[in-house]
Amino acid sequence: VLEIYKYVRNATDTGQTGTVASPYDRLNINGTFYYRAGITAAPGEVLEYAILLLNKAGAVKDLVATDPTVPFTDYDPEETITEESCATGNTCVVTFGSSSTSADDGLATDTDFAGLAGDTITVYPGVDGNENGAVGGTIAVDKVSYFLYRLTIQN
Repeated sequence: VLEIYKYVRNATDTGQTGTVASPYDRLNINGTFYYRAGITAAPGEVLEYAILLLNKAGAVKDLVATDPTVPFTDYDPEETITEESCATGNTCVVTFGSSSTSADDGLATDTDFAGLAGDTITVYPGVDGNENGAVGGTIAVDKVSYFLYRLTIQN
């Protein structure tokens, strides 16, 4: 069972906090907070999105993730974090839900980012995901993978 969660933060106005009605409404990635609701942005500001893929049961293989962009935004690959990799021994920490479990060695490695096609972002997350061969990756049981991208609100 693969659970998918989408979060956002205002990367221009970093003092904003979103709505937190339950523990799953906020995501902490290495000390940066993302929210499921309550974030606003003005024209010219940058929104940073975090997509969290949580595998609860059974290995997920050949995973390809797509996410439609928000209307009236511009995708800028120079403002996008293209790969989030957390292999064993690295210091990536994801705090999600009611527990503050550190997942410093529990993340699938090397999320490959194919970029924007039309109004949809395509990502090949997980171990062995590869945008060059258009091959989806694998996320093992009880592991998470995530990717980040940025959109600028049009003037």
